[in-house]
Formats: sequence, C-alpha cells, structure tokens
Amino acid sequence: AAAYTASNLAELDLSQNNIGDVGLRLLASFLAGGATGSSPCALEVLALRGNRLGARRAAVAEFCDALAGNSSLRHLDLSANALSHDAAAAVGDAMRYNSFLTSLDLSWNQIGGRGGAALCLGLAANAGLQYLDLSWNALGSAGPPSAVPSLAAALAAPSSALLHLDLSWNQLSSADCAALGRALL
Repeated sequence: AAAYTASNLAELDLSQNNIGDVGLRLLASFLAGGATGSSPCALEVLALRGNRLGARRAAVAEFCDALAGNSSLRHLDLSANALSHDAAAAVGDAMRYNSFLTSLDLSWNQIGGRGGAALCLGLAANAGLQYLDLSWNALGSAGPPSAVPSLAAALAAPSSALLHLDLSWNQLSSADCAALGRALL
C-alpha cells in the first residue's frame, strides 16, 4: 500500500474554526502544491464555512491566487465568512483562470452590489462552474449598487456552464429579475 501523504487528502472540512491568516496562507500553499518538489494537491472538496475570513484581506488574496492555479479542487465553501467586496473581487479573479472548480458556495457573506459585480467579471470568463450559491449577499438594486447587470452578463456569456444558481434573499427588485430573465433567453 502507498504511504499516506497530505497530497492524498480528497476532502477537508475546517468549518466553524478560526483558522486565521496563518491557516489560510497554509491552505493557499497546499492548494498551490506546497514546497518545490512536493506532490501536487489532490484536494477536491474544501469547506471553510464560518471562519471569519472577511477581515483577512491579504490572506484571502493569497488564497485566491493559489485557487486560480489549482486544478484539483471541485467544491469550495466560503459561506458565512463576512467576505466583503474586496474578497469577492479576489474570488472573481481566481474564477477567471480556474475552470476546474464546479461548485462554489458564497452564501451568507457581505458581498454587496460592488463585490458581486467584481465577482461576475471573473464568472463571465469561467467555463467550469456549474453550481453557485450567492444567497444572502444583498446583490440587488435595493442595496445599491446592484450586481445584477454584471450577473446578467455572466449568465449570458457563451462560456457559462452554470446549472444551479441560488440568488435567494438578495433584495432583488422586479427590474433585477427582469434583467436576469432577459439574460437567460
């Protein structure tokens, strides 16, 4: 039997912990393949729900840089982390380059319209993401600015592979819903 190494780990759930800057940076290093000469990361599922990552701008940016180049991760849960517009923009940048991630949960954050718009710029170029949960993020026009125009553009992009999109509890107006509907036609 092959010896166990961290590179064999397929699923990791660190939800509701306080991993902090150090933990997030170590995860970034792990996603990037670790030290030179180490085995590539085989992690497919990573759950970081409720780790209060929103205040850790530099560490979140470093994590997202590693995510951009990672080819093993399929599901990422960053829900309930108080992620702001800056973090959403970093995730969007990562999604521009990572077409391997198929499921992303960003629910229960504080992304808002500006962050949602920045996130959607990356989503418009992504051809792999199939499941996206953006519930409870105040993306609609009731909390200006609205992320809906950028989201509609991402949905209409030829590269979009989304099969499931959760936008519940986002203060979407009837005009927002109409814009999303037009993007789906």
